[in-house]
Amino acid sequence: ENIFVRARSFLVFQGDVMQLARRQGSELTAMLETISGSEQLKERYTELSKDLELAQEKARMHFQHRREAETTLTLLEQQRAEVKRFQDLKAQK
Repeated sequence: ENIFVRARSFLVFQGDVMQLARRQGSELTAMLETISGSEQLKERYTELSKDLELAQEKARMHFQHRREAETTLTLLEQQRAEVKRFQDLKAQK
């Protein structure tokens, strides 16, 4: 390729434009990533994506644990109320 992405301004020859226009799919995407400079950030993006995935999984686990704790607390409160009602009925006899 005769496209220099580091230069502030550069010439692109007609043959290069036609060759670029004929590309399709992942080949075209790779060329556009090279020209835009996003290719240089690909590794960092992948690393951050993995970190994000791990953080989301941890958040899901913490949320699930919290939900289980709240369910258990609600059940214990119901049982405590039932025991108190039983003790009140027993005391009335």
